[in-house]
Amino acid sequence: MSEYLKPLPKPSPTSRPYWEAARRHELQLQHCGACSKYIYYPRPRCPNCMSDNLKWERVSGRGKLYSYTVVRRASTRSFADAPYVLAIVELDEGPHMKRWMARAKGRGARILKRTSHITVTVADE
Repeated sequence: MSEYLKPLPKPSPTSRPYWEAARRHELQLQHCGACSKYIYYPRPRCPNCMSDNLKWERVSGRGKLYSYTVVRRASTRSFADAPYVLAIVELDEGPHMKRWMARAKGRGARILKRTSHITVTVADE
């Protein structure tokens, strides 16, 4: 097996539930009980209304391609598997997430195109 070179997450107390869900191949986001907004990235307070009434909820992982770029030259050895697509996906639930699309290589990527289910994979430590 080849050596895993990409940086591993260092969960904080706030982000730990996100990464634990990712280990189970689930996408969970914080949901604000005060204003009903979904939140990404994990934070202690809702950026919309400043409430701390946040709960973790499983979300669909579906959305549309908001923007993308084709990375042809890796910035570090960790990402030497270029070319790949680095995309921003607008989830159906509202937030925007970055998505690394290794197999796409820029072919077939279209803005507003529906995306398949987003999964988050965490390497074993």
